Amino acid sequence: PSVAGLSRGTANPNLVWHGGRLLALKEDSRPIELDPHSLATMGEWDFDGRLTSPTVTAHPKIDPLAGEMLFYGYEAKGLATPDIAFFIADRAGHITHEHGFAAPYPSKVHDFAVTEHYLVFPVMPATSDLARMQSGGAHFAWDGALPSWLGVVKRADLSGPVRWFKGPPRWSFHTMNAFEDGDALHVDLTVSEINGFPFFAALDGKRWDLQRAASRLTRWSVNLADASDAFSERRKVEPSTPMGGRVYLPVPDGKVQGPRLNGRVLPNRGADWARGRSDGVAELNAHTMLEADDGTPIYLYNRGYLYGRDENGLPLSAAEWQRRGNSNFAIKPNTYFYITPVFDAPVGPHDWLTRTVIVGRGQRRPDPDHSVFDYYSVG
Repeated sequence: PSVAGLSRGTANPNLVWHGGRLLALKEDSRPIELDPHSLATMGEWDFDGRLTSPTVTAHPKIDPLAGEMLFYGYEAKGLATPDIAFFIADRAGHITHEHGFAAPYPSKVHDFAVTEHYLVFPVMPATSDLARMQSGGAHFAWDGALPSWLGVVKRADLSGPVRWFKGPPRWSFHTMNAFEDGDALHVDLTVSEINGFPFFAALDGKRWDLQRAASRLTRWSVNLADASDAFSERRKVEPSTPMGGRVYLPVPDGKVQGPRLNGRVLPNRGADWARGRSDGVAELNAHTMLEADDGTPIYLYNRGYLYGRDENGLPLSAAEWQRRGNSNFAIKPNTYFYITPVFDAPVGPHDWLTRTVIVGRGQRRPDPDHSVFDYYSVG
């Protein structure tokens, strides 16, 4: 065809100045150099022949100390390949390092995050498929049956293994911030339940849902010290107030075991809209759907409080809790983590839950990050 060999990029999402060059970037092609005075197009820039990837992200990061530009290209070995090529260009614009690795599946990897010691690559199920494209289909399509992944790479060992952490299917176009806190690594981004673009069709045939596509300020976190392969998710749903800020903590799944009730927590059917108060208290407000072994649906509302206590039984601030060497998972003997659940069940073998006073105590468990609740009936 007449366009064979021509760049398919429009070079319009972002501009970056580095190494004395003004580069226009779009993730499906190589950078385009512009004249910094006239903005005239000077042509494709391949870093003096050292750029091996046919693509470069529109969102490179500049190391403020070394002056290096850190960047990558996805589909680095051709259309619909899972390969990602990572590069470092020194402050003069010369590529000094290249390392490649494969993502769990080929997808649109639009942005990444960098901390002092780590690179973080979000991989989400806006998937690409060569056979689909060859049959006339779209380059990208949403596959909600796949999980999302966070790939973590040590900056001190760029050729070492990538550690992958799994989470629910999510979509995010841009990262906002990333930072380390001891063994924890946090990435702040805007996240939606499905892809944010109506022109990315869903493979299951479902219509695009504007409400589920709405982005929320979200924090994804991993604990690098444990063996878990999962990342946790917290979503901020309202601004801070004198009472504190509220976060959204989805409930992915779980088990129910006991002498009078056994079943499961229905996956992704509930969440905790917890509020972090200024006095150091976490105010729990969790809504969850359960399913008994006999198939009965049961609604559970957990309301309670979680906080560390000092020697006088008063709440500790989050900063003081950490200063004393407690992790997010540590539940000390004097930690307050109690709940007063309310159940709603249809008439039948489980309706005793609707007329019984029940109290509960919670525990936090790492590897992977989860909570365990023990419930006791009164009377």
